[in-house]
Amino acid sequence: MKKKLVFAFCFTLALIFAFSSCSGGTDSYQTVRQSQTVSKEAENDGKTVQATKLDFELPVRVKKGGEGVAILSFEPADADVEVYCDSDAIELIETPQKNDSGEWAVFFKAKKNGAFKITASSGSLSVSKSSEVYTELEGISISPEQPNALEVNEKIHLSANLSPSGANEKIVWASSDESVATVDQNGVVTAKKSGKTFITAYATFYESSSVYDGETTLATFVEVTVKGLFLNESEFFLSSKVTSNTVNATILGLAEGNITWTSSNESVFTVTPDASDSSKARLSYVLGASGDATLTASLNGNTATATVHVAKWSIVALGDSISAGYAPKAFNTDDKSLEEPAMLSAYEDYLNRRKNPSINPNYVNKYCYTNVLYEKLSENANFSVNSYAKTGDRTEHLIEKLKSDFVDPAAGIKKGEILEAVNNADYITLCIGANDFLKNATADFLIKAGEGNDNDFFRTEYPAELERCFAGFKTNFDSIIETLTQNGQKVFVMSVYSPYNYFTLDNIPESERTAWIPAGWRKYVYTKGFLRLNEETCKYLLKVNDYIKNIATNNSAVYFVDVANNFSGTNAISKNDYPKYIHADPSKFSLATIGVATLSGTVPIWIDPHPTIKGEAKIADLFKEVFDAAN
Repeated sequence: MKKKLVFAFCFTLALIFAFSSCSGGTDSYQTVRQSQTVSKEAENDGKTVQATKLDFELPVRVKKGGEGVAILSFEPADADVEVYCDSDAIELIETPQKNDSGEWAVFFKAKKNGAFKITASSGSLSVSKSSEVYTELEGISISPEQPNALEVNEKIHLSANLSPSGANEKIVWASSDESVATVDQNGVVTAKKSGKTFITAYATFYESSSVYDGETTLATFVEVTVKGLFLNESEFFLSSKVTSNTVNATILGLAEGNITWTSSNESVFTVTPDASDSSKARLSYVLGASGDATLTASLNGNTATATVHVAKWSIVALGDSISAGYAPKAFNTDDKSLEEPAMLSAYEDYLNRRKNPSINPNYVNKYCYTNVLYEKLSENANFSVNSYAKTGDRTEHLIEKLKSDFVDPAAGIKKGEILEAVNNADYITLCIGANDFLKNATADFLIKAGEGNDNDFFRTEYPAELERCFAGFKTNFDSIIETLTQNGQKVFVMSVYSPYNYFTLDNIPESERTAWIPAGWRKYVYTKGFLRLNEETCKYLLKVNDYIKNIATNNSAVYFVDVANNFSGTNAISKNDYPKYIHADPSKFSLATIGVATLSGTVPIWIDPHPTIKGEAKIADLFKEVFDAAN
């Protein structure tokens, strides 16, 4: 993942601001003083002006070879402030740029691993903050790679190996089935009962227990077996398209013998032992059946069970944060009034559902439009639903996921699992494409404070880059649709929306176009980049929607769901019906109230454009309208 700690921001649908952060370093510093000062003596008749308030924000980790930025704020705005660093881990590469609001941007380059401290001082005031330069992790492995089968209560010690050797990520261990074997945070596995489990090592810089984040976490796993009688899977799935499945039983440390197989409900599924090998059996779908039943294998008083899920139809959700049911968080941590705790909790559950390979993949964020659609459809017919959507995904990511050799240990996705699920699906919901443009409309094209002028907003390489993105999107989207429809699936694709279409150079006063956005926002976005994204990129989002609609017109297996028509501009938010579809309240957030302009109440600002619970339900309704018409 690209982690430039300049004013880079990444968007999933229209804008979701993100930046890299994690635990800081130690307080050991080398005495290599670098300093930069912007003097205001000439502006103040030769008098030094001391700050009465002084503070700054600093990323707590910066990748070696990358750039970082410290944002200083102080009062009064004409105060003299010196900035220096007593370490050679970084190099101050630019003179601080100051504007009239009393803020500076201090840019630096990360030179070598180690802790560093940046200090800002003005007269008797002094503020210091610590950070560290780290080496980006490239790989992780576990040894031994193939642990021997364990006896009940036996222990084995697993080791996690990181590369390169300078990487210092935290290792978090997890077992996919703690009833079979547990693992402590030193990698010690303890066998509990016969069966198999996957032991996963996550290398992460997160301190929280929620370690899964596909962009910032690497992981790998090994299979651990405990002697006895156990099945190759704990869950099986049957449907009108997947009419049979094969189950295998393993006997370790027990006397050999013939295994007896039974179904707890033969009106849901039947089980037929292999005539030549009793350790194998075939599960068969019963025409028109739906529901869950239990499969049991028995041998000399030992039993092993699995749940068999049977559904008439199956839905697979693919795409980015909208399909994942991303739950927005308040950027200003002091004001959480816009957050929906239930949705935040459901999204965290969604992220963690695949922490280990054997967890049931059918968990979908309950508030996500795909799950709401599934619930609406299940009123009349039994459906199963499975989601492989991920925040931040672009079309190029989805193409990789649809390959037969794709595997993602950090997400618990086994080799070829997503392609298999797609091929077995009856219906597919898809939201993809916005991030193809937003990745290039942010970090790579932001103008640093004090540089350039308004003409840079229209500089020639920017439209050319967006056009390259659009060409790549079309090629990738064609390939995705070809793969998704090769086995008779129906694909429902939603249009991408941007509620930011009211932000243009015309409705932002010129005096404000180069201003830093103040507290709670300033570390995420710079006004010029924000505007350029809104005005230029939105034009290409419209092109994306036109292209998707054209594909649907000419391909009978593809259906266009026009979400953008309901989610753009003021359609997405209503002051009299808050919250409506987007996480924002125009009475709280306007250009005036965040200090960007003086147009009080005329141009609402969205803290985060991802849907509210009500917004997800609206998307589900739009999908259902198209779904009903198609069936």
